[in-house]
Amino acid sequence: MIIRQAVITDAEKLRELSISTFCNAYEKFNTETDMKMYVEKNFSPENIHLELSDPVNVFFVVEENKELMAYLKLALFPKENNVNAEKPIEILRFYTSVGHAGKGIGKLLFDHCVSFATERGYDKIQLGVWQKNEGAIAVYKKWNFKITGSVKFIFGTDVQDDFIMEYEIVPWSLRTG
Repeated sequence: MIIRQAVITDAEKLRELSISTFCNAYEKFNTETDMKMYVEKNFSPENIHLELSDPVNVFFVVEENKELMAYLKLALFPKENNVNAEKPIEILRFYTSVGHAGKGIGKLLFDHCVSFATERGYDKIQLGVWQKNEGAIAVYKKWNFKITGSVKFIFGTDVQDDFIMEYEIVPWSLRTG
C-alpha cells in the first residue's frame, strides 16, 4: 500500500472512487435529484481533470495493486471561513472506499496530510463536515479536530448545515515525546 500524489492519469479511477464513496455516504440522506445534480457537477470527467490540473488543489491517494482505496483533496488556498490562522490548508474531500473503511487507511492518509502541511509551514487544517455525518465528526474529533463554526452548504436544491472543524498543526520544533 502506498500514499502518493494523484496525477492526471488517475482521473478516471479517481472519478469512479469519488462517485462510489460519495454516493455510499450520502444517498440514504438525500433525494435522488439532489444526488444526481451534485455528482454530475462535481464528479464529471471534465471537472475531475480541471481539479487535478489546478495548482491550488493537491490530491493524495492510497493505492494497492493499482487499486485506489482512498483519497483526500486539499485546497492550498482555502475559501474564507473565518479561520484564525496565518497559513491554513483545507481538506475539501476525504473518502475511503466501502471495502477498505475502518482499517486505519484514513488515519494514514490524514497523517500524510499533516506531514505535507507541516513541511510547507501550514498552521491549521480546516474542513467542513455535514452536521448529520456523526461518524465522520466522531473520527475527526478523535484526531483532535475542533468544531469552530458552521457554514451553509448547497447540495442540489437543499441547503445544509456543515460544521467547520480545525486541526492545529504543532511545528516539529514544539512537539514533545
